[in-house]
Amino acid sequence: MMAMDPYDQTRHNVKRVRKRYFVIGLSSIVLVLVVVCLAVGIHKNSGSGKGGSSKGGVNLLQATCQQTDFPQECVSSLSSSTPDNATPNDLAASAVRVAQQQIQSLMNKTEEYLNSGVNATTKAALVDCVDNLDGALDQLNLTIASIDIKSLLSKASSVDDLLTSLSSALTFHDTCIDGFEGISGTVSDKLHVEGGYAHKILSNALAVATIFFSQLPSLPHSIPVRRLLEETPQALDGDDSIPEWVSAAQRRLLQQKKNFTPNVVVAKNGNGDFKKIQDAIDAAPLKSSKTFVIYVRAGVYSESVVIPKKALNIMLVGDGIGRTIITGNKNVQQSGVTTFNSATVIVSGKGFFARDLTIRNTAGPENHQAVALRVSADQVVFYRCSLEAFQDTLYAHTLRQFYRDCLIMGTVDFVFGNGAAVIQNCTVLARVGIPGQQVTFTAQGRVDKRQTTGLSFISCKIDATPELRNEIAQHPSYLGRPWKLYSRTVFMKSFISDIIEPRGWLEWNGDFALSTLFYGEYKNTGPGSDRSKRVQWSTGITDKKVASKFTVKSFINGNSWVPQSVPFAAGL
Repeated sequence: MMAMDPYDQTRHNVKRVRKRYFVIGLSSIVLVLVVVCLAVGIHKNSGSGKGGSSKGGVNLLQATCQQTDFPQECVSSLSSSTPDNATPNDLAASAVRVAQQQIQSLMNKTEEYLNSGVNATTKAALVDCVDNLDGALDQLNLTIASIDIKSLLSKASSVDDLLTSLSSALTFHDTCIDGFEGISGTVSDKLHVEGGYAHKILSNALAVATIFFSQLPSLPHSIPVRRLLEETPQALDGDDSIPEWVSAAQRRLLQQKKNFTPNVVVAKNGNGDFKKIQDAIDAAPLKSSKTFVIYVRAGVYSESVVIPKKALNIMLVGDGIGRTIITGNKNVQQSGVTTFNSATVIVSGKGFFARDLTIRNTAGPENHQAVALRVSADQVVFYRCSLEAFQDTLYAHTLRQFYRDCLIMGTVDFVFGNGAAVIQNCTVLARVGIPGQQVTFTAQGRVDKRQTTGLSFISCKIDATPELRNEIAQHPSYLGRPWKLYSRTVFMKSFISDIIEPRGWLEWNGDFALSTLFYGEYKNTGPGSDRSKRVQWSTGITDKKVASKFTVKSFINGNSWVPQSVPFAAGL
């Protein structure tokens, strides 16, 4: 059933609603700041009596830092930049600027190490590190540009954007340091120490911003006019399910994809503008606000595809799953690459949209980590795509991502990373790996309790390939295991087959993360959804309000950016 936009009324009503939102917003900001002031004791001991202090900014700093995970580093790093009359906005901005300085310093040192004649293994890790630290700096720059109360109130979802950027900066940084696990030597030792301090500074910046801004309302510039599918996602077996709110031009694009006019065409036989997908991507304008459509005709394209971060709003349209295929076989075991760079397709450009194609990594289970797709960009959508590999198939690395009507196949940790990813109406299949190897569907990598990240599977089918079904006893399968301390994954309103072991979830290493993770299940069906024998450290979600936090609308703010050519369920 189609939701009617409650604000699609007369201009008078629109203005009235805007005015009401503005009043609510101003009231909320005043209320929040008053509560913050009282909570952190800005006015406490502000007199000149014995033991008192007239420096409200110092009181604000001390009290706020006590709420972070690393209070000592918080106070020492911010004391010199916190004026006596500092406001919460000032303190949050200072925390981000200090994080910027720390990451830039770490970047400079990493580049020095890279030019110091290190061995090939260390060099590969350093190259990844530079890439990730550059990503962290990008996100911190975005944060600095928006960390203003007036700005946060004037832009739609700006608070969500701000906390997403800070969460992502921390992920980028930690990915850099993770790359040195198992690598011995002076460079690795130094980076672990230096990176450990930078992690604390970034965590504190996220904490301060969360304390001050997470309760602020995010008010839209204008009243929304989109109509979204509600409640129950619709199956999309054919184009008859295209909803009413899709524009005429987009409807033609969906219904007659062979007749629409793309910007460029890729065809292996030469009947297009390019023979290689990467060449077409390289021809796209940089930093463009307009969608650049690349139509990839049916064929098998054996190439590594990278969407660079300056290539914004690229749309890749194939001829369908199993017809347009991008394939590679890079892997950690034999190719001399890191997991981070083993992907067949790497997306670093914001606003990327792919549909009707297959992405594969054919390295095989014996070669261990071999990624099919890595996404390190914001507001990325995959619609009617197939992602196929074995270990580490989908690396949902960071930022906000949406997958709709896709097929995802793998063996070990085959959906992993620390992005905020909603996977909706998808088929997720375990496949045969190394003899006797257990299957883990997910390994989520949330490193901080305030990060806005996690994996949310909604209305999906969790099952096994026919080949694995013939060997199900040899491959016990689990919904996931905690890669990082605050690992967060939910399965909601999904069909879970008997492929899943009754205990449901698997430990990573002893009791690591079992008291800090969040593994939730909500209204699932199928023989594998029975929670009577689940591990005690997983959660059966019974409150719809809790479940609603992990929807397209709430978890990734998808209402504001998922393209209208992708039908989706905004809520539960």
